[in-house]
Amino acid sequence: MLTFAVFQLVTALVGGTVGTAPLAYVFFNSMDPVGVELPKQPSRGTALTVRLKADGGLLVEGVPTPEEGLAATLAAKADGVSPGEVRILLSGEPGVGYEAVARVMGELSEAGYDKVGLVTSEGDE
Repeated sequence: MLTFAVFQLVTALVGGTVGTAPLAYVFFNSMDPVGVELPKQPSRGTALTVRLKADGGLLVEGVPTPEEGLAATLAAKADGVSPGEVRILLSGEPGVGYEAVARVMGELSEAGYDKVGLVTSEGDE
């Protein structure tokens, strides 16, 4: 923004003649570049879904998974992203008890997945 303002000022002082282009070229090429480092953001693929079924089964990204293999399945699906950076979206079918949800949340916490969100819908009872 400052560079553009200086360019406008130089153009106004010189009167907008043909001679402003070389002056602007010398001015802009003599400036030191400003390094900008943008923050790194996790990729969009770091959110995984875990769904508790009414019959006690688990689905990870829609694939049936045994409860004892939950951490290993999530690690494989996370594609090298550390557990602390993966967001888990936990949902359940109607009829899933609180104990089952708490047990799965405990397993996720033990495995290092601390970014867990509970997904609900208005139709669930």
